[in-house]
Amino acid sequence: MAGGTDTELAYLASVRKRGSGELVGGGVYLGSGRVLTCAHVVNEALGRVWNEQKRPEAAVTVDLTFPVLRDSTPYVASVAQWVPARRPGPEALPACDGERVWTGDLAVLDLEREPPAQLLRVPWRAMARNQKVTARYGNGQPFTLAEGTVVYYENQYALVDVPLEGATIAPGYSGGVLWCEAKRAGVGVVLGIMPPGKDEFDPSAVIRRAFALPWQAVEAELAAVSVVLEPDHPGAGLMTRDVEPAVRHAMTRAVADVLHDPHIRADHADRLADELRLPAVGQTVDEITEVLLTRPRAIAVLTEGLRRENRDGTARLLALGRSACIPTILSVREYRWLIDLLPVQGVVSLREAAGAALPHATLFDELPEAALRGTSTVLKDDTGRETERFVEALEAYWGDGAHVPEGKPRVPGLLRVVEYVAACCATERATELREWCEAVIDRLGVASEALDERRDDATAWAATRRGGDEPARPRLTVWLQSRDPGHFLCSAWYASGYRDEAERMLVAEEQARPPAELARLLRRELLRATEAAGRTSTATAAVLEILLDDKDLDEPVEEWDGEDPDTGMPCVLGVEYEVVIRCPEMRLRAKDHLHSWHLRWGHLERGDLVRLGHEHTDRRQVYGLVLGEPSAARVVLSCAEQHRAELRGMCVGLGIPVVLWDRNSSAQNEDLNALMLDGPVKALPQRIRTYRAHRLGTPEAAPTAPALIWDDPTRMPPLPYLRDPTGEEQAS
Repeated sequence: MAGGTDTELAYLASVRKRGSGELVGGGVYLGSGRVLTCAHVVNEALGRVWNEQKRPEAAVTVDLTFPVLRDSTPYVASVAQWVPARRPGPEALPACDGERVWTGDLAVLDLEREPPAQLLRVPWRAMARNQKVTARYGNGQPFTLAEGTVVYYENQYALVDVPLEGATIAPGYSGGVLWCEAKRAGVGVVLGIMPPGKDEFDPSAVIRRAFALPWQAVEAELAAVSVVLEPDHPGAGLMTRDVEPAVRHAMTRAVADVLHDPHIRADHADRLADELRLPAVGQTVDEITEVLLTRPRAIAVLTEGLRRENRDGTARLLALGRSACIPTILSVREYRWLIDLLPVQGVVSLREAAGAALPHATLFDELPEAALRGTSTVLKDDTGRETERFVEALEAYWGDGAHVPEGKPRVPGLLRVVEYVAACCATERATELREWCEAVIDRLGVASEALDERRDDATAWAATRRGGDEPARPRLTVWLQSRDPGHFLCSAWYASGYRDEAERMLVAEEQARPPAELARLLRRELLRATEAAGRTSTATAAVLEILLDDKDLDEPVEEWDGEDPDTGMPCVLGVEYEVVIRCPEMRLRAKDHLHSWHLRWGHLERGDLVRLGHEHTDRRQVYGLVLGEPSAARVVLSCAEQHRAELRGMCVGLGIPVVLWDRNSSAQNEDLNALMLDGPVKALPQRIRTYRAHRLGTPEAAPTAPALIWDDPTRMPPLPYLRDPTGEEQAS
């Protein structure tokens, strides 16, 4: 816990010797009038040997003070549960003097009177190796803050190394919480320090190593002695992330503007206290601002009550919440509403939906193992706690990164995942989940058309999941061969998308045409073919698959405009259709890697992504990078323009099926990364089509012109010399 404000002390307890008041260690508030500390700390407070195994008598009490109160008057507590210190290992032998590390060592204390209102129950998350953690001396003084790193973790104990500068974990820290700021939660309980020994360490070495009980072990130890932990209230806890002074001042001014009337401010303060279960919320601007910046869901709760009367003020508060990196998106009501909807039995797991909707998120690194088990239900246990943790982890994704209308907030990743769940549900539950999404975007100010795009992606994914194939839609495969400068011969085949209908040739011209004429020709033929097939009202844009020789790959076919000369109506191919490029000639020149092409396509959704920038200038670099990532199926190409053709050819030749680059620039382009990463990979052509349309409608935007090689080995081009998918001629 960084910093030193009173609110940051609200989790902590100090354990003191009876009579003298001497501090012997720390404790952690568990809620419901219970404090967790170490058994050896209680032993020291009672004057017993540190490793005494026997539980104290029922009449024996322990004195506690709470740093948040700044009051030395002790609270009396009795020992409710007892887990004595023991040696690590299956034998569970008692810990003895001289032990280097031990495990267990927990005591749960019951306060004998009502706990102070200022106390907060600490949020807990799983411990993992390499986490950055902090600990405080039992009195909570800010100058005692010790920072360290979890260097070893296993089920019975963990080791924490503290750097030479600053405070170190020492006697008096035991029983306190080991806090991980990145998780904004406790991840363990400090047990003790590990002194260097002559056999293991060089005598001249300076060792600052502590050991702790990981939260996973704490949870298991408490469950074994029948301690039922209070479930987290959606508005409980305290956010300890430091807020930049500028953001705090801006939030204070926004609150003053939005709640300028003292009576309205008092009403909203009461509502915040009621929904967040706080004893009270002060009615001054500064007090309300403090609640908004330190309490989960507070901004969402406030804006939920403001949105109809003050849309601009709501948008400003939400924007400031995002800039302060406050992770909770939902109000208490919205959160509970969603948790009530999500137990969808036998349909789809949240894990599967999240993996498809946010395939490149770090979500699965943040969740407990129980929440990651693949099952056929969304709920993983009777309490629903894993579902809640999944939802809370998803709330950290303020935006899914895909395109939204100018000036509008991004679509939160959680809403995208809920749309993917809804797409797999029966009509009634799907409607309820979508109504929830629409209510949340109404409060957040997200554009409905942006949510509609995510809904279309979810529908397409659900159809693929049910049927094993992409949803049927028309496809025009076009072979262009350059002749005179700026003119091309054209052949085209049409596939309606229906399983029982074969591709048929529509165009086989012997006269070369310029781009505008070709664009008009292709549009006309595609319209005729779809009307004849009864496909005039397709759910998504048709696919225009263009086959080019490698020397023509830089021809901007996506920008060809077949404007109607009579009406002046534009027809930009890359805006009207999903335009993808293939280069069969280049592929067949590298027959040795055709097997790799098929394998990499199989890793399309979850395989690695390779980025080639200006530092990549040589084909041997690409060779090493691509072969070093056997599951890589995608490349973002941002190398210097003079190297683009050579490196692009290497990627395709080595079996990479998806290559994305900017025709207008060779600079590093965040838009390309966003297009590639923000959503399912198989929806990439549609994302690019939508992006081109928005860029065309926003002239002041950067002139990015994405081009996409999309070489699907399961859909071989209908050309005579490609009929054999191995590329080898049949014996005559």
